[in-house]
Amino acid sequence: MKKRFAAAINCMDGRIQIPVIEYMRSNYMIDCLDIITEAGPIRILSEGTDRTTIENIKKDWRYRWSNMGQKLSLFQVIMIVRGILRKKRPN
Repeated sequence: MKKRFAAAINCMDGRIQIPVIEYMRSNYMIDCLDIITEAGPIRILSEGTDRTTIENIKKDWRYRWSNMGQKLSLFQVIMIVRGILRKKRPN
């Protein structure tokens, strides 16, 4: 059976890596997840002020999109990561 690949944009903080991998595997039936890491990617992408970092993230994303057959848009991945972060916050 052909493996299903995906990519996620994620904070470089190791605490969130495993929850993102588990979420993507269970909700999107992914076999292998390639992670693009950056310090504070949600802030960087939502504020849009760090153009160099944004262009680097986009470049990495386009590479994965074209080479892995990535099906989720960049916006969808940002929303997924935001949802995971909300669920993991302590009360």
